[in-house]
Formats: sequence, C-alpha cells, structure tokens
Amino acid sequence: MTDPNLTPQPPRRPRRQPRRAVRVEQRITRQSERVTVVGEGSAKSWRPSWLQYEKSNKRNEISDAVRSLGEMLETSRGETVPLATLAEQYHGSELGGAFQRIYDLVQSGQKDLAEAFRTEPKIFPKVVGDLLVVGTRAGTSGISLQKAADIIDEGQDLTHKIRSAVMQPAILLGVIILFLYAVILFVLPTFATMFKSFGKPLPPLSQAVMASGGILGWAGGVAVLVIGGWFAYYRWWGSKNDVVRVKVARVQLRVPFIGQVIRAQKLTQIFSILHGLLSVGMSERDALETAAEASGNPAIQKHLRDHIAFLEQGTKEFADIADGFYIPLQAGFLLRNGFNSGREEQTLQNLATAYKRNAVKRADNLTNLLEPVANGVVGVIFAAVLIAVYLPVYDLFLSMTQVG
Repeated sequence: MTDPNLTPQPPRRPRRQPRRAVRVEQRITRQSERVTVVGEGSAKSWRPSWLQYEKSNKRNEISDAVRSLGEMLETSRGETVPLATLAEQYHGSELGGAFQRIYDLVQSGQKDLAEAFRTEPKIFPKVVGDLLVVGTRAGTSGISLQKAADIIDEGQDLTHKIRSAVMQPAILLGVIILFLYAVILFVLPTFATMFKSFGKPLPPLSQAVMASGGILGWAGGVAVLVIGGWFAYYRWWGSKNDVVRVKVARVQLRVPFIGQVIRAQKLTQIFSILHGLLSVGMSERDALETAAEASGNPAIQKHLRDHIAFLEQGTKEFADIADGFYIPLQAGFLLRNGFNSGREEQTLQNLATAYKRNAVKRADNLTNLLEPVANGVVGVIFAAVLIAVYLPVYDLFLSMTQVG
C-alpha cells in the first residue's frame, strides 16, 4: 500500500544527445545545404575542372573509418551523429566527401545506412554494404561494420607484406644501376680523356665496364620503351578488354614464386569474405559476387562468376567451386565435407586461417630468396665499378711516379 503523504516524482526527461554532437550535426547540415546550393548554380571555384580534386585516402584509412563508425553506432542512439562526426573528421578528402553524401541520404530519409553505403562503391568495398544489409535488419550495424573493417585490414596486411618482399630488392637494384650509369657516363670518360692525353689506354677492366655500359644503355632504353608501351597499351586499351584483362591476371598467378603468394593472398580474402557473409545469412550467390569483386583479380572474378551461373542453372553446388588452379582441389574437398556435415562456416573460417598462414609463409620465403640474390648482384656490380674506377687512378699514379 502506498503512502498518501509521499510527493509524486516528476517523470524523467528523455536522454538528450550531447551538445557537441548536436552542434556537429547542425554544422554538417549547414555545409550540406551550402554544397547543394552551389551545385545547383554555377561553379564558384577559380580552378578549372581538371584541377578540382579531393585528397585521396589509403585503404587502411578507410578501414579505420569504417571501424570507428561501427564503434560509434554501438554506443549511439542514431546514425546521423556518427556520420556527421566522421564527415567533419575527414573533411576535404574523398572519404570525407563520401561520408557527407551518405549523411545527406540517411538524414533526409532517402536511403537507409546500407543502401547509402552502396552508393559509394569507389570508396567503400562492396563487403561493407553487404554486411550492413544484414546488420541493419538484425540491429547489429556496428558489429557488421567492425567485421567489414577486419576483412579489409586482413587483405591489406597481406598485400603490404607482398609488396615489401618485392620492393626492397627492386629499390636496391635500381639504386645500384643508377650508380653504375653515373660512373659510366661521368667518371670513366674523364679518365679516358686523361689517359688519351698521355697516350695510354684505359685498363682492360675499365674498358669492359664502359663497353658494358653502352650495351646496358641500349638494352635499358629498349626495355623502357617496351615496358612503357605495354603499360600505355594496357592503361588506355587493354584494361577495357575483358579477354586481355583475364589473360594478364592469369599470367600474374603463374609468375614463379610471386604468383603463389598472390594466389594464397586472394584465397585468404575470398574465404574470409565468404565466411563473414554466409555467417550472417547472406545467400551463396550474393556472397560469391562480393568475394569476386573484392578479389581484384579479373581471372578469379571470371571463375567465381562462372560458378554463380552454374549455381543459378542448378548444374553445380557451392562446394564445387574448386577447379585445381584458382582454388585448390583439397579446398573443394574440405568445403564439400563441411557443407554436407552442416559445418560450412567453421570450414570457411579454417580455410581462411590456413591460407593466411600459407600466404605469410610464402611471402617470408620470397623475402628470404630475393634479399640474398639482390645483395649478391649489387655486391658484384659495386665491386666491378669500384675496381674500374680505382684502376685508372692507380695506373695514373704509377705513371706520374715513373715520370718523376
């Protein structure tokens, strides 16, 4: 029984957003309105269109932003304030512009968060929007975004490891070749002129280095023209031809040592994405399409999309994805057993972990192989150039001593 003398408590006020969050959202709204007004009228910038650009963002910045948005969504009652905060944080960059446009779509009610992210395919990978579709329905958008960031980071780490294994020896060789050209073009000709004035020829090794320099210069010029011509062709014409793109991608996967590392990295990415999407209820067809686009390899994309067509026709099952080249047969065997036993998610996760370990091991082996070879080549070239420069000086010193 309640006491009639007790004073009734006033009802609690609803929890309000922090003032800073409100100010940020209002400021972003005003910026959005200004952008809309300027876009409807004539351009106000003094720069020509080809000079109007936004600062680009690296993939790791994109994954950090996606992860930050996921963490903020888990502690926020709405979506607009976190979007406004990130739009302000990355203002002036492509990423900030993307968040601004997503904020406009969500704030105006034109699209939900997942649909808005899918309107920015040049900034955010397809896996972000796909995971958000399921996360929005289940009310776990924050968790879905953090999972997407993990997938992006995983692929980026392996790519960075492969590039580091290849770039370090390449830079070392490039520096020593430039040093060789500098000695041949500027140092040895000076000694040749001095020896000619004394009526003496250069030492044989110095002459051999100069002769090899001429051959290297001619061969290097031809190589630069051929490689530059190929890149120009592929950049402007070949990349628009699907047949050429697929053939080039297949060649990349067949390059000794490097091709195996690239294949292991792509398989890690594919199985990780398939596990992430199928575990949240996405269809096999849509998951394969997202994995194909995320692979970035036209040959692998063609293989996966051909398999999607087989699934739609009913001629193959999902576990029949292995062909022996793009996806090893043992992976197909494990997939088939996993799907038959109802453990497909665990199987995909195990495959992603196994191929990630394989990719890291192969990248380390590639580094251990290339570093000694590059150091040996650099050592031989440096020793030959050093001796070729030292011999004329020593010979000239002996000649001056004999004259004295």
